[in-house]
Amino acid sequence: MGAPRSAPVSVAALALLASTLCVAPSLRAQPTWWARAREPRAVQTQALLVAVEGMLARASVAASVDPALPRRFTLAGLALLHLGRVEREGDPRLAFFLGELLVDREVERWGEARRVLTAALAREPEAPEAARAWFNLAIACDKLGDPGCARDAYDAALELTWEPEARANVLLNRGEAHMTLGQLEAALADYRAALTVARSPALVALAYYGLGVALERSGDLPAALRAMSAGNAIRVHPSIDSALDLPSVFFIPPYEVHYYRALAALAQARLQEQPEARRQGLEQAARHWSRYLEADAAAPWAGHARARRRALARELRALERRLGRGARARQAGAPAP
Repeated sequence: MGAPRSAPVSVAALALLASTLCVAPSLRAQPTWWARAREPRAVQTQALLVAVEGMLARASVAASVDPALPRRFTLAGLALLHLGRVEREGDPRLAFFLGELLVDREVERWGEARRVLTAALAREPEAPEAARAWFNLAIACDKLGDPGCARDAYDAALELTWEPEARANVLLNRGEAHMTLGQLEAALADYRAALTVARSPALVALAYYGLGVALERSGDLPAALRAMSAGNAIRVHPSIDSALDLPSVFFIPPYEVHYYRALAALAQARLQEQPEARRQGLEQAARHWSRYLEADAAAPWAGHARARRRALARELRALERRLGRGARARQAGAPAP
């Protein structure tokens, strides 16, 4: 079932942990003496490439220390490129890094990023940086509300990406693009494939969350809640409650996060044995679906959100009656039912 094209894109685009598509330190040969004589910029270009690649490689390592650190390393490396005053048209590899700067959350110039990366990839489709460039192009397309472009870019990134964790990242993001396009079977296949190769807690948790949302939208709520419970059980960092809170995760549009949080809260509530704890979880889920609907009552999945909220209201009323009976029994000195 495709999403109405007149409505805004409303399925989450989780641009996940871009730093996992790490660039290895440069193994390119240094410019020859003759090349340096003919092209004085060659030494500067090579030095910038090595420095920026080093920063980007360190960004992936820094994620294990603090989820906020990778972005700082990325910005530092790309600032070197930006301040180097190298002619952008002179070397497509520099354009790849410029494109990454433009999609960073500190910059967010999506249209320019798409233009720069598309041109660079057309000039150097076999470059070592091409896989990461396709990934960044997909992010730009996601942000511009073009899920078809994003899906195609993720397809191209997968063709060039062999490291399992990086493939999991791309598969996970492509699943979100498929879900945005209403291609739920393809989305489910991508989430399941991501789970077979992902190893980091963050990617595993996010794959479960995406799988859970796709299952719920496919009409299988029990399986959806099992997947959401699996995601809830994974602690990605001591300072972060959920993988949905990671700095590298975004949603298009932003209110789509409430759909994920509603299902995650519902899954958690169903595991609670104490009625009061269950009530709190159900109320939390209802609040998130209300926020989703308040943001866009005509969202493509608004019908699902309304149905879930109505079911929660019935469940909460039944739970309130049970809690009321228990309170009255305690007041009368009798054991609670």
